[in-house]
Parts: sequence; C-alpha cells; structure tokens
Amino acid sequence: MKDFSKIPSMHNERRKSLLAMTVLSACYAAVGGIAYGAELQGEEQQKQIQSQSADDTPIIAPADAPLSESVAEPSPDSDTSIAFTLEERLDDAHIRFLSYFADELYPQALVAATQTAQLTGEYYGDQSLEHALALVNVATAQTKTGDLAGAIANYRTSIELIEDREGIVSPRLVNPLMGLAATHNELGAFDRGLIIYKRALRINHVELGLNNDEQMRIRDGLTESYLGLGDKEDANFQQEAQVRIIRQEHGDNLDELLPAIYKLAAWYKRSNQPEQEAMLLQNATRAIKKKVGNDSNEQIRMLRSLAAAHQRLDMPSEAMRLLKKAWRINEDRDNRDPLLSADIEVEIGDSYNVYNDLREARRYYTRAWQTLASEGGNDKQKLLEQYFGTPVNIWSVRLPDVYPTNSKTASRALENPDAFREGLLVAEYEIDEDGRIDNIRFIESDPAGLLDKRVIYLLGRYFYRPRFVDGAPVLTEGIELRHRFRYLPEKSKQDAEKSRADPGDRLEYPGAMN
Repeated sequence: MKDFSKIPSMHNERRKSLLAMTVLSACYAAVGGIAYGAELQGEEQQKQIQSQSADDTPIIAPADAPLSESVAEPSPDSDTSIAFTLEERLDDAHIRFLSYFADELYPQALVAATQTAQLTGEYYGDQSLEHALALVNVATAQTKTGDLAGAIANYRTSIELIEDREGIVSPRLVNPLMGLAATHNELGAFDRGLIIYKRALRINHVELGLNNDEQMRIRDGLTESYLGLGDKEDANFQQEAQVRIIRQEHGDNLDELLPAIYKLAAWYKRSNQPEQEAMLLQNATRAIKKKVGNDSNEQIRMLRSLAAAHQRLDMPSEAMRLLKKAWRINEDRDNRDPLLSADIEVEIGDSYNVYNDLREARRYYTRAWQTLASEGGNDKQKLLEQYFGTPVNIWSVRLPDVYPTNSKTASRALENPDAFREGLLVAEYEIDEDGRIDNIRFIESDPAGLLDKRVIYLLGRYFYRPRFVDGAPVLTEGIELRHRFRYLPEKSKQDAEKSRADPGDRLEYPGAMN
C-alpha cells in the first residue's frame, strides 16, 4: 500500500486546485449522473459506496457510515502507525478523481469525486466556495454514469452556493451553468437548456468581453439547444459567429483561424449544408494561397476537404480535379511526402470506385500499393496491411432495423416495442477484385426468407476497396454479415407464405454496372 505519510502536503495548493476543478468539469458536462449521500438524495436512496484504497483494493462503506471513514484506510499488512489526516485524505481523493476521470473510469471517478466533495465540506465548510466547486465535479462524474436527475441537483446546489458567495455574475458560475444546461439538453428539455446557456454567455461577456475564445463552448451548447428545438437558423448563427469572433480577435492568423474554419465545415457537413461547406472551404483555399503559398500541407488538406464537399454536392468531376490537384502539389514539392501521396492515391481510387470507374480505381490503388511498397520504409508492411490487407468498405447503405420497412412500422416499434420479435440474418459472401459483393448465401435466416431479397438488393449497393496481394487485387472469400432486426409476427407470416407460394420471384443479385 502506498505510504501517504511520505507525500508532501498539498495544503498550500489545494485551494487553487479546488477552485480550478470546474475547468475539467466543463469539458465533460454533456450528460448526467448519480449523486451519493443522504444530504443530496435523501436517506431512502442512500446506497453502499465502493471506494478504493491506494493499492486499488475495494472497500465498501456502510450506508450509514461517514464516507470519509472509508477513504485511504491502511491495509492489514501495512504500517498501522500511519495516521491519515483529513488533509491527506482530501488530497488523495482529489488526485484519484482526476486520474480516474482521465482514464474514463467513471464509476470510480464518481466515488472519488463524492469523497472529495464530502471531505471538502468537512475541511472548508458545507457553505464554502470550495465545496460548491467540488460538487460540480460530482455532477460531472454523475453525468457519465447515468443519473441525470442527480446531476441536476448537484449543479443547482453548486450554483446557489456560488451565487451566495460571489454574486449572480460570478465567472465561476459558467461551468456549473453549462453542465446544468447540457444535462437538460440530454433530457430533451432544450428550452431549459437554451435559457441556461444564454445566462452563461451573458456572464462570459461581462467578464471577458464580446470577443473572447472562452465563449465557443457555450455557443456549441446553444447550437445543440437550438437544434433540439428545430431552429436551424439560430443554430447556424452560433457556429458561424465563432469564425467571426476568431477573425475579430486574431485577424488573419491562420493558426487560429483554420481550426475554426474546419469546425464550421464539420458543422455544415453534419447539418447537411454542402453548398455552404464548399463555399467556406473555397474561400479558405484562397486565403491559404495568399498567406503561405500554394504548396503547403494546409493547402493540401483544404483541397481534400473541398473535394469531399463536392462529392456530397454530387459533383464528381470537380471532386476528382481537386484531389488530383492536391496530389500534384505534393508530388512537385522538394520535400515530397511519399506516404501523403499514397494516401491521396487511395482516396482517388476510392472515389473512382464509388463512381463505378473500376479501371481508374484499380490504376490508382495499384499506384498507391507501389508507392507504399517502394517508399514505405520500416513501416511498409504495416501500411500495406492497413490500406490493402483486407477489403475496406467505402460505401454502404443501412440494412433495415424493423420489418416491414416503412416509417409507420418504425414509429410503432418505438411506441410499442413489445409487439415486435427479434430476427436474425447471417449471410456469407465474396468480395471480388473490383470490390463488389458476389456469391451471397444465407447461413441463417429467422424468420426464414423474410429479409433475404431485401438484403441481397442492398448488398448490391455496397462498395469495397479490394484486398491486394503482391500489388494486384484478389478475391476475398468468407466475409460474414450478421444482422439483427425486429419484426411484426403477423406481417412476417403473411409475407413468408406469399414468398413460398411464388418461389420464382426471388430477386437475383444485381451485377455491378460497368
């Protein structure tokens, strides 16, 4: 067991550390969690709390025992003369919380955060600012373990304590307000989330002014609230405003501006606005060319992003032109990066594959394989395996989750899930040298034949990058598909009987267009 008596005291730093803890909390305040302790949820909901000693031996605290009594107890084989002071237990609990949270061990982080909050209350007082901020970490850990109501209670308690100590515009309110708003959004209460995010933004502006980088995370939260309310225009404004703020604050500094542009482009992609995405990226390519020239890595990255936007606009010729331009820039540079060339060659091959130009797709795949084989260095085999070791799915469509496959049935599945049963379909197929699926056979189909035809048709719209061996595409056998779905028993019986009555209606696998 670790000897905590040999750890230097953190007393001089603890107040600063505790006051800073909510910086971590705000980064993760997206969902809610569980609050422990009778003072938070009432004695009826008090449960056993699992703690961990320094050597990770679990300790169970009785429901009616003070939590601090279970923290950092010595193991039987340790020096029992060691006394753990309240100060040392608080240091230990806080360190464990940070460690567990960083490792995404959220149940353990919740226990450590709860211990930290209770010990902070003992050390500084239940009405102290330190205790208020420690509660934010409890709520943040709670959001990761699932009890949104408990998280809301702790966020509110923290907000009330901070208001009592520092007033209603204290900058320390921003983090718990953001956590509370995000938790309401998670619950679907987007109107409440919107109101709380707006308050956080006002406090941010009072403290830091209208143009500051710290407000971006608040505006991201506002975006989610507006999106949940169906207000796409205001959601757009919150994302577009961030680029304007960065430009106002940092001018044309590309180090600051480009991340904001990529972020806005990702928003346009997510919200299905390819025209705005393409226009934004096109302007960015001009800015990069003007500031740093036309042969930079940033220009290559921007051209590839712009090509993807044109693919979403169903403009394949322009997309291919941009990809080839990016490839040519790298090829013509004195500091040519062969691995970057190979990566772009694979992307060009994938694009031709999706556009059904199989000859050009194979040509660029082969070129990429040769580039990696001759210039991949010590990582050659690893890179060849990564790109060409197995077939890579580059385009697919979603298989049906419910049967019959219509919106009415999908809605019914949400409203009355007990009316549905679970079905299973297991198929095996080959992927040929062009990356197309062939020779589909069904290993299991329950109910028999219910989705077979539909799945055969949809698999015909799957495109793969083929496997390569020694620089040439090869057939890959034994690819297995397992698909679970839900179905209405009465409807499936009718369709199965119809299928058996007309066996000649079986849909053949549609061949790839050439």
